[in-house]
Amino acid sequence: IGKILAGGAVGVAAAVTAVVVLAGGGDKPSEATAANETTTTEVDGPATTAAGTGPTTTAASIVPTTTPGATGRGLTGVVEVVAGNGSDDAAGRPGPAGEASLGSAIGGRSTFGVGANGDVFTVSGGAIVLLVHDGAISELYFGGDGEFAFGGVAVGPDGAAYVTMSTGVKRITADGSSELLVDAVALGLGDQFGSIAFDGVGNLYFVAEDTGRVIRRGVDGSLSHVAGAEGSAVSGGPPVGDGGPAIAAPLNAPVALAVDRDGNLLIADTGQSVVRSVAPDGTISTIAGGGDVPMFDNGFAPDGTAATDLQIGVLTGVAVDDAGRVYVADGNHHAIVRFEPGGGIELVVADQAGVVEANGRPANQTRVRNVGGLGFDAAGDLYFYDSNVIRRIVGAAG
Repeated sequence: IGKILAGGAVGVAAAVTAVVVLAGGGDKPSEATAANETTTTEVDGPATTAAGTGPTTTAASIVPTTTPGATGRGLTGVVEVVAGNGSDDAAGRPGPAGEASLGSAIGGRSTFGVGANGDVFTVSGGAIVLLVHDGAISELYFGGDGEFAFGGVAVGPDGAAYVTMSTGVKRITADGSSELLVDAVALGLGDQFGSIAFDGVGNLYFVAEDTGRVIRRGVDGSLSHVAGAEGSAVSGGPPVGDGGPAIAAPLNAPVALAVDRDGNLLIADTGQSVVRSVAPDGTISTIAGGGDVPMFDNGFAPDGTAATDLQIGVLTGVAVDDAGRVYVADGNHHAIVRFEPGGGIELVVADQAGVVEANGRPANQTRVRNVGGLGFDAAGDLYFYDSNVIRRIVGAAG
């Protein structure tokens, strides 16, 4: 299948350029700014606001006020911009990461990967790989002949980006060199691939969307089928196969993968609105979603709600921290929650009433829109995609 080339981690931790995208808070997600919130604005190039799930472009980016904002639920780590100015063109590359456009990035899959050192690789326009390093963004790789539909991105133990695309899985280093690790054409795997993730020993997992299966590429280059039966599960239906072999359990549009410290493979199944876990022995179970407590119903689900009692809207991301807590993004209800498997949820950040969308504030004093894609760096900072911007919550795993 090919071998992984030797390589080292790239550079130093990424610095953050604090360009802010600000929108108002209301009585429910996506309403107007609360009357008691004071803000100061400066016109400084394009920015994006959002109404519901459809972002629209306006002509101002907002510098945050120092006036304290309303406090809602959520973590107390500060929210910062890592990359993106909210627009969907290709301007500003190369240049300061916070002032550049990410292009037509796809937030509903693991379309960015975070290295241990804070380097971020992301996909733009379906065929361009961008690198964010030390606060600057550059166009690292352009799709070649037959390479299109770039899907998932993960950063390997060697600091390189691993990207799924129509031809299979490609390894791309920070100098732009590349190697095809999984040749989809030669192996007859189809030409549609999605999310991708590594486990702690270097095994690589990716979604073969043509077959609805999750494939593992071992460190020795061998391929094996680890989850998903032929065909799709019923959209919106209850998950099938819990307690049995994962390879016999149908999935429906898995959009994100993560692997915890114990080797459990986590699958965000957006078609069934559940998070499933595949144990090292191959047994599958449902660990979140499928319940009857709405994520949002005149307020977000209470902290402590059992994760399996939660009714998730649209799953757009999953990640796990070093403590084993699972983080889930709901793009429909504009929220990120976390939980310990078998335990209750805790709101991380959300589109809350009376809270403005501003960076440089704690997560419980800012709001998010259209969240998707989650990942951690070695420092425990949580990165997430939000309306064509990549943001992070400092120390979220602390």
